[in-house]
Amino acid sequence: MSGNASTAERKPTTALIDGLAVLLFAGALVVGGYFLYQTMSAPPVTVSELTEQADQPDAVAGAVPALKETVSFDVYAPIFNNRDIFKTDEERVIEAAEQPAVDASSVVNWAAEYELVGVIIDNAPQAMVKKISEPGVQFLSIGDHLGDAVLQSVEENQALCLYHGQEVRLDFKQSAQAGP
Repeated sequence: MSGNASTAERKPTTALIDGLAVLLFAGALVVGGYFLYQTMSAPPVTVSELTEQADQPDAVAGAVPALKETVSFDVYAPIFNNRDIFKTDEERVIEAAEQPAVDASSVVNWAAEYELVGVIIDNAPQAMVKKISEPGVQFLSIGDHLGDAVLQSVEENQALCLYHGQEVRLDFKQSAQAGP
């Protein structure tokens, strides 16, 4: 008899759950039907109306928000052109170290072209470098090319590059400070 008693106790609970499920399903149907009605009740647009809108570029341009600033692809092209995605960071650094050495003046000239403006220290550190003669900042990962150099490491206050086999350090530009 205990089996019958537990079955009798479960029936109201099961009926309640079934009733709630039916109400939930009915509510979903009503809401879905409302959205379908709203979509279908919009006035139809004819082909001639679409053609007229296409002939009026101001009407179309007003519907699309204007971009704040457009940047030419030429700004980013050196980044894409100098990156070999099929080599690891270590392979790129080794390849840069094997380049023939150059004189000290060309190293100084190369370093004078770039300014370290920031670093990101995490699992994949990055250096934010600006070429002084060009707009924009390049975000470089270890192994990325920076002109004729390759980024070797990124530390808290500097980025180390290999320029034709010679290590070059890019530091943050220090502003002139008055001495005591």
